[in-house]
This record gives sequence, C-alpha cells and structure tokens, in this order.
Amino acid sequence: MVALVATVIVILSGIVLAVRTHHAPGRPGDGQAPNSSDGGGGG
Repeated sequence: MVALVATVIVILSGIVLAVRTHHAPGRPGDGQAPNSSDGGGGG
C-alpha cells in the first residue's frame, strides 16, 4: 500500500514538473529559474 502511494506521488510530481517545464517560457524569471534542473526549459 505504501509503495502504491509513493508511486502515485512520483507520477503526479513528474506530471506537474513536465507541465511547469512546458509553460516555463514567457513566465517571470524565465532565464534564471533557480529551482529548475534544466535551466528554465529552454525555449
């Protein structure tokens, strides 16, 4: 049960990160993005 919950959390967080990365360009602070692993989503 715990493993299932952990898996769901990982999947959801991955989706959220993907959405934020795709919407990153054009948002305030785009070029810096200190909390982004890929440097702001380049685009």
